[in-house]
Amino acid sequence: MNNPQKAKAILNHLRCKRLPTVKKAEQIFKKKVSSLQVPKGVQITAPPNFEASRLTLTISFNNGVQLKDKIRYLNELKGLDDLNFPWKMK
Repeated sequence: MNNPQKAKAILNHLRCKRLPTVKKAEQIFKKKVSSLQVPKGVQITAPPNFEASRLTLTISFNNGVQLKDKIRYLNELKGLDDLNFPWKMK
């Protein structure tokens, strides 16, 4: 592990000690997002430390047809209606 990686690991450890609720919320959110099985090139992210009130959806695509296919897939995706901040999830 190089020095920047060590520093990041130490800061992450200290953050977990100081803000265990935020760390738990991040774990719950990541688990929910991974259970959705979004298509390749689609990312759903929460703001750092959940400090903002909006989630972000990022879609990478090569052309309009691929974009339409991904949007269609997301529209039919089961479980997406339940996606929210961890403290608001069902």
